[in-house]
Amino acid sequence: MQAIYKYNLNITDRQTIDFPSDTILSVQEQDGKIVVYAIAYSNLASRTYEFIVIGTGHSIHFDVALYKYLGTVKLIGGRLMFHVFYKAII
Repeated sequence: MQAIYKYNLNITDRQTIDFPSDTILSVQEQDGKIVVYAIAYSNLASRTYEFIVIGTGHSIHFDVALYKYLGTVKLIGGRLMFHVFYKAII
C-alpha cells in the first residue's frame, strides 16, 4: 500500500528523518511550519534522508552539488524565505 504523508522540518541547518519512501514530492508551509510531502510505501524499509533548511542571505556551509533542491518556503507572509535541500543517506 502507498499513501502520501507529511513530515515536519525544523528550521535548522541539518536534520535527518527516517521514512519508507523513495519519492519525495514537495516542501510547503502549513500552519507556519515547514513540511515535506512524500509517498510512503508500506512494503519499503525506512530510508534516512538528510535535509538542510537555509534562509535567504545565510551562508552556505555544505556542498550544494551533493544535495537535491526541493523548494523554497515562505513564512510570515513572505517575510522569511527558506530553501530546502535533501539527500538520501545510504
